[in-house]
Amino acid sequence: MLKFWLISARISNLPTVWTNVLAAAGLAQAGALLVPGLELNGAGAEAGSLIGVVMLLAMLSLSLMYIGGMFLNDAVDYHWDQQHGKERPVACGLLSRRYVAAAAVLCLVLSILLVVSAVLYQQQYLPADTQATLTSAHESAASVAYDNSAMTGWPAVLAVVGLAVLVVMYDFLHKHYPLFSAMLMGGCRAGVYIVTGLMLQGLSLQLLLAALTLLAYITGLTLLARAEHQQSLLLGRSVIGALLLIFSPLIIALLYGLDQPLLWPVALIFLGWVLRTVRRLLNLQRGEEIRNDEEIRNGQKAVTVGSCIGALLAAIPLIDALMLASLGMLIPALACLVVFLLIPQLHKWVSGT
Repeated sequence: MLKFWLISARISNLPTVWTNVLAAAGLAQAGALLVPGLELNGAGAEAGSLIGVVMLLAMLSLSLMYIGGMFLNDAVDYHWDQQHGKERPVACGLLSRRYVAAAAVLCLVLSILLVVSAVLYQQQYLPADTQATLTSAHESAASVAYDNSAMTGWPAVLAVVGLAVLVVMYDFLHKHYPLFSAMLMGGCRAGVYIVTGLMLQGLSLQLLLAALTLLAYITGLTLLARAEHQQSLLLGRSVIGALLLIFSPLIIALLYGLDQPLLWPVALIFLGWVLRTVRRLLNLQRGEEIRNDEEIRNGQKAVTVGSCIGALLAAIPLIDALMLASLGMLIPALACLVVFLLIPQLHKWVSGT
């Protein structure tokens, strides 16, 4: 029973949400995940510890938002999945549609409440009328920025409510308005960056541009995913545009990180992975790849549109690594690379599409 719930949640893609939060935190903190040396109300609390708690709440909140969206997707697509032979747990009767829908609502509500709790937590330790006492100009600038985020914490609540609205809109509209719903899905992923930024330190131009490129990538990926149930691609303008969109994260990363040595190997990995996947998609169009999931070629699972979409989903942590590498943040970028290597293995256990 648990396995069916995990399949419905598409749990294998959940770590990509965590790397989104990590990247957004790095962008929001302008290259510093922790700001040591800050004293609040004479209690000796550190801003770094506060940021760590808020990051944890952001990961929990946005994980629930993702899971709730996946549950709602299966509940809403119940009839369509049955008609088109999609072997989803709800459509196959392995999970109750009513229970899955209830779980979706619960996850979305809890996600919003966690952001509310994060804002209240910040305001408890960094009230608007509190002036932090610092010993250096650098620490002072960092503290003032973080203190401002506490005073403006409530926009994060509005942002997560807006994200929940986007999730619900996508789940109800994606079978009827392909292009618009692809943009909605991109907006959902971009919303992870924006909500995290607002929860931590506010929005910077670089974070907003990074969110925009993530929106473009996910929009392109979602357009390509439309062909999965057909096991073929129609090389029209929309698909060509989608293929162009998925390369967009390189632009922002290179714009900000040309002087960062770490960026170049990450960029090459991203470029090579995406080019390899796109080539396989084009081979599918020309009939040069086996399309049946059950067929085996050279002892490996056959290449399908679904497996290619899964590969593009696995590249989401690479986008986060690109953004972190553009800041010269070695350890967080390496953490994203580890997740990138992990996702294809998780897809063997639970399909990501």
